[in-house]
Amino acid sequence: LISEAAFKLLSKLPYTGTTGLYIGEYSPKAFRLSMDGAQLLGHHATKQKVELTDVQAQQWLQGESVNYEDIQRGYVIVIHNNTILGCGSLSKGLLRSFIPKIRRLKLSDQLPGGESSCQSP
Repeated sequence: LISEAAFKLLSKLPYTGTTGLYIGEYSPKAFRLSMDGAQLLGHHATKQKVELTDVQAQQWLQGESVNYEDIQRGYVIVIHNNTILGCGSLSKGLLRSFIPKIRRLKLSDQLPGGESSCQSP
């Protein structure tokens, strides 16, 4: 899966339990995609997808939960303007963000006119 040069480089690093791309984790009831997993695999999803407005996307990317009325519940792929943002949890009209703290938008990332640059810090 990786080149011999990459393997030699990795073998010189201190031991890590695993290597690879983290795409999600199993919970007792479902599989939750990571942000990278959602962006990599989300275009294959045929259900459990939600579309956010500009304001909702800005709030969600800052790590905030947003109001979202929908009949579905559970883990969902979060989309804004046909761009997959990540994975969230939808329950009782509230969409919870799973954006890692290091990748959340900061208030300074807001563009004039209220649009988000949609880039992580």
